[in-house]
Amino acid sequence: MNFELNQVFSGFAVKEIRTSEELHGRTVLLEHLKTGAQLFWVDNKAENMVFSVTFRTLPEDDTGVFHIIEHSVLCGSGKYPVKEPFVELLKSSMNTYLNALTFSDMTMYPVASRNARDLLNLTGVYLDAVFDPTVIRDRKRFCQEGWHVDRNEAGEPEFRGVVFNEMKGAMSDTDTLIDRQLMRQLFPDTSYGFNSGGDPEAIPLLTYKRFCEQYRRFYHPSNALFYLDGAVPMEEMLTLVDSFLERYERREDIPEYTYQQPRGSEESIRYELGQEEPEENRGYLTLARITGTWKDRAENMARGIICDVLTGGNEAPLKRMALERGLVEDLTVSVDDTTLQSWVIIHAENVTDGREEDVLSLLREAGEKIRAEGLDRRAVEASLNRAIYILREEEEPQGIGRCIRCLGNWIYGADPTDTLETAGIVKQLKEWLDSGRFNELAADMLLNHENLVTLHTKPSRTLGEEKREEEQKLLERITGQWIAEEKEANDRLIADIAAWQNTPDMPEQLKTLPRLSKSDADVSPEWTETDVERYKDVNVMTHQLNCNGVVHLKAYFALTDFSLKELTRLSQMTGLLGRLPTDRHDALSLQLEIRRWIGSLSFAIITRAEAGQDETCTPYLTASASALEENAEKAQELLAEILTSTRYEDRDRMTEMFRQNEMGARQRIVAAGHQIGVKNVLSHFSAENTVRNALDGDVAAAYIHQLARKPEKELPGLLKLAERLMKESLCRKRMTVSVTSTEKMIPEKLIDAFPEGTAVPAVRAYHTDAPMAAGFRIPAQTGFAVRGYRLSRMGIPFEGAMWLASSILSLDYLWNRVRVRGGAYGAGLQVDRTGNIYSYSYRDPTPAKTLEADSGAAAFLREFAEKGNNLDPYIISSLNELNPLMSPRDKGSLADGRYMTGYTREEAEKIRKQILYAEPADLLRCADWLEVFSREGAVCVVGHRGVLKDCEGLTVRDL
Repeated sequence: MNFELNQVFSGFAVKEIRTSEELHGRTVLLEHLKTGAQLFWVDNKAENMVFSVTFRTLPEDDTGVFHIIEHSVLCGSGKYPVKEPFVELLKSSMNTYLNALTFSDMTMYPVASRNARDLLNLTGVYLDAVFDPTVIRDRKRFCQEGWHVDRNEAGEPEFRGVVFNEMKGAMSDTDTLIDRQLMRQLFPDTSYGFNSGGDPEAIPLLTYKRFCEQYRRFYHPSNALFYLDGAVPMEEMLTLVDSFLERYERREDIPEYTYQQPRGSEESIRYELGQEEPEENRGYLTLARITGTWKDRAENMARGIICDVLTGGNEAPLKRMALERGLVEDLTVSVDDTTLQSWVIIHAENVTDGREEDVLSLLREAGEKIRAEGLDRRAVEASLNRAIYILREEEEPQGIGRCIRCLGNWIYGADPTDTLETAGIVKQLKEWLDSGRFNELAADMLLNHENLVTLHTKPSRTLGEEKREEEQKLLERITGQWIAEEKEANDRLIADIAAWQNTPDMPEQLKTLPRLSKSDADVSPEWTETDVERYKDVNVMTHQLNCNGVVHLKAYFALTDFSLKELTRLSQMTGLLGRLPTDRHDALSLQLEIRRWIGSLSFAIITRAEAGQDETCTPYLTASASALEENAEKAQELLAEILTSTRYEDRDRMTEMFRQNEMGARQRIVAAGHQIGVKNVLSHFSAENTVRNALDGDVAAAYIHQLARKPEKELPGLLKLAERLMKESLCRKRMTVSVTSTEKMIPEKLIDAFPEGTAVPAVRAYHTDAPMAAGFRIPAQTGFAVRGYRLSRMGIPFEGAMWLASSILSLDYLWNRVRVRGGAYGAGLQVDRTGNIYSYSYRDPTPAKTLEADSGAAAFLREFAEKGNNLDPYIISSLNELNPLMSPRDKGSLADGRYMTGYTREEAEKIRKQILYAEPADLLRCADWLEVFSREGAVCVVGHRGVLKDCEGLTVRDL
């Protein structure tokens, strides 16, 4: 489509056209003449196309009204009168991204697809959802997604609502709790001081009337920004968008952002501590200060680089000083530039009791030193190089990332093209290396305490129970004020909601939704070729892809001579690689070298197993590095140096890292307990999953706690394991290498660095003796329920119809029973090609009920199949999952796994055909193994004491 300035297309006038070498194309800015809505297109010819509509949404309280609107508008609209158009799209589209996002000052509705017709379909449904949602005419959707008073099985009142339970889970996370309180203190006079997601204590105060008022005020085209990215069919897209906007008149009362006049304050809050954790030295000290605005892009990026210099690793100068003086277990400096005004945060974790003033003195001392001597230029250059690399290697879906970055400034009035281009900023930052600007900013970050916000966060063993009691009191206050007529009205509402939730959409309603045909999704699975060459008896897997000037290296070393217990312990040591000194570098200079030459670096232990093999697997130490092509040789040298000469000598430094790992592990468990549950239940049924649980599940979590508390007891054995690893395991006889790059290359420098060594058995058997029903107690306000089993236990091979069945059960049965009716934030059932089966719930108020739901899955699937429901939508979405959108690095890693486990293109094509030609009879076979799964599967529940108590037969311990 040819655009020229001031031309009008479908109600849109072209306002600006710019060529952008950095964005690999051009950008076009248009304005809708009737409403004033702006539309911005990044015309870069990208195959993955993006559409998004975003509204400025400025909260005025903590009720989470815009978060609830975000959920509710996707529950049916005028043109598409079905209960869950969002879910129907998940079932039937080829989307690469489908979501809605509530930020602190805007709400975004982005979708993406590689199929042009699919993108237009998704766009049409989303536009109807945001501009004509059923929820403003029907309260039930507000009640389901937001909150209402229901009754439990005992007939007692209780709060229900998806957002209500989502935010109970979110506010259990200590980092989220602190961030939310900081914004309350930093921005007491603006919308940023309120919880846009919703505070569970305030959500039940939101009325339906207020909900509708806020929707009508903010969801108007004059308050909307439209973003497009990729090879979008613009003529059809503009016509489609205009068809929704033309019914509106321009409004001038657009919500305006207001700047906060900085104001200092000091507050204290509490966070929930696990029952087994000691209270000593568990407080947090956080300092924050407004430093600028969204306009200060170069300055904000510079501050981010300074944060990396000061506290980006344990050897960074500010963090090292704090650790050596025994003031904290961790210290970070960070910058938040995602809102109207940017702010710097200094966060000290597990502060030694009584030493908060010493932390403040340290900051002053460090700031004065920087003012007098400046920052280490080598460190600034290294961190700047890392920042530039990150700008260059974007993760997929790239268009969604650009959309979020663009809106982050465009919504305040910035030029949208400028928000995406960074070359000018990088040039300016390089100039600041010589001008001393980095030193000035660093000193300001540490010494300027004008209008400083201070937050003390203290541990509490009783907070969780107190919150549950406060929720009960709020419930009693609300229901206690009801007169008889109001009680009857609420009972009718409960009945209406239940009837609506249990009534399936009518065929004529479902037919209103745009659909693709199966032929649209009939695409052969994308396959990355793996060429294997031998160099000095080492298998080198190479994958030639367009990597945009980046080389991705990966080395695998077989560890079959280590026991399960040893692997758990060894994984804690490999996590220290790249952070400890080597024979050539101390820890700090090594970090500088890594930042200078390597874009990303990681070490971990993983495990692989041949398809169909339950008893044995192969654990590997993996070392991964990504670098610019011109730095590939240097990256090989550094990778080899770390692997062959890391010095495990400084026990104090290792102890610091172990304690930091424990803090991170606790936060991950609270935020995503279902992941722990999945690893636990599957560990019973295969060696591969047994090892995974030992490396990253509850077994690993338990050892991380033990190591952090008694390092002096564990370290001698760990050091022996590390020595054995370096002397015996890191050799060519046990080595496999992978390279993903634009041009084929053999990493000779990396391979040459290792001795020949001796081989180990190809596989090893691993087993667990964990209980089949486990409960893990954590400090959280919601829970997670998981059940798992393995096809091989029933003598059944994997087939594509199982993938189809899991999609049907996830998006129909479990979505309705666990999420819609049960109020959990998420639920699903997965079956993978290796034979794993598991169901899960996420931020679930009633895990016991969720586990009961598994027993009804088989009957639901039988009824579904016998009714002759149309399978095409599920077939389309299932086929789409065979071709996920991935970065070159991810494609290379996937190809490694496929080659190492023997998974072939022919097998992938076989699965595709099984899905494409699936029939109801295939689903009936799936129902048979679902019954065994629900009866014999292992169970794991993660949550607070109350939800665990409701689940029978669990062996419970703290985690």
